Amino acid sequence: MKKKIESKNYIYKRDGKKCFFCRKPLHIDKTTMDHYYPKSLGGTLDVFNVVVSCKRCNSYKKSRIPEDWETMLIRLF
Repeated sequence: MKKKIESKNYIYKRDGKKCFFCRKPLHIDKTTMDHYYPKSLGGTLDVFNVVVSCKRCNSYKKSRIPEDWETMLIRLF
C-alpha cells in the first residue's frame, strides 16, 4: 500500500498538481489516476503511463487512445 501512495504522490508532483488534460489545479484528495494509454487496451501499469486527472476529464477520456500517446509516453519517461 505504501508504494501505491508514493507512486500517487510522485505522479501528482510530476504533473504539477494539476489535471493532465485540462490543467485545473487539484488537491491530491480530489484526483483520479488515469492510464494515458488505456490499460484495457494493453497499456502498462507503470508510473510512466499514469497521469493525474480530474474526475470529469477521466470520465470523458474513458478508454480512448490519445493521438499523441507515443510522444507523450516518451515525455513522461
